[in-house]
Amino acid sequence: MTRRTYNGSWVGGYPFKNYVSGTVRVLVDTISTRGRCGASEILAAVTREKCSTGFIMPLEVEALLDHLTPEEIKRFRLEALITGGQPIKRSHVARALQLAETVLIGYAGSECGLMAVHACQDAQQYEDFCAGKLVNETIIKVVDDKDNECPPGVIGKFLIKGPSVFSGFFNRQLGQDPATSLAFTPDGWYRTDDFGWFQGDGNLYVLGRATDVISRDGIHLYPGWLEAKIIEHREILEAVVLPVPDKVRHHKICAIVKTSLESTMNHVELKDFCHSIFLANTNDDYVPVPDFFMVRFYVLHFLCW
Repeated sequence: MTRRTYNGSWVGGYPFKNYVSGTVRVLVDTISTRGRCGASEILAAVTREKCSTGFIMPLEVEALLDHLTPEEIKRFRLEALITGGQPIKRSHVARALQLAETVLIGYAGSECGLMAVHACQDAQQYEDFCAGKLVNETIIKVVDDKDNECPPGVIGKFLIKGPSVFSGFFNRQLGQDPATSLAFTPDGWYRTDDFGWFQGDGNLYVLGRATDVISRDGIHLYPGWLEAKIIEHREILEAVVLPVPDKVRHHKICAIVKTSLESTMNHVELKDFCHSIFLANTNDDYVPVPDFFMVRFYVLHFLCW
């Protein structure tokens, strides 16, 4: 029987390997569901298509465990559940093992493909942030701010080489493209902006992004883009978007604004404004709408003599 893998989102990238290996990749129609893919849709896809493996993010794992009955979980149970897209902790693995015999933690990127993988069948044996051993002839160096290689156990940024690493950005490979040049070291190592460390046993540990990127549900968001949209409101003088640690999603999003002297805006009005300027379907958990809102009023300070 042909092996079938559930993949409700585009995690895993273009399905070239499925064509080569003769496996079936099961995707969910997110157009007719208006972008929504909840526990019932995942259960229906996995059971109807008889999937034995699945790419399922931590947020989707939580949705399944919160909404499925014990009998439905038994019907759903996979041979292997593949997860990642954010730093993975033991608590994530423990929850995922309720849905599968084996959990595979993958470290991958659009520019590099799969770089490391770790298989786990016992959450107590898993160490937070472990992405396992390197695969696909990938080479990773952990370096300091001067690109000097760090010894095992020392945290640094990742530089990567390998046959699956991209050569440059699309339509920008002719001449000296600044974006492509900045993405690579002079001797050809790709700068991921991720950071972590190697353990002495060769396992890679991934802590997340070293830059100010917000990592939520495996999606990387740049605060500057969100702040630029929020500050378009005529009553808002300044806007700051910050990550808030979350045990499931890694980060939630908080929008903090300072308003003008005449403004009467409160956090409810700020929330409504954010919902109006971001993507239309604000009920989708993956839409980058802030989760928390704070309004700081403009204050005049008088100096008395």
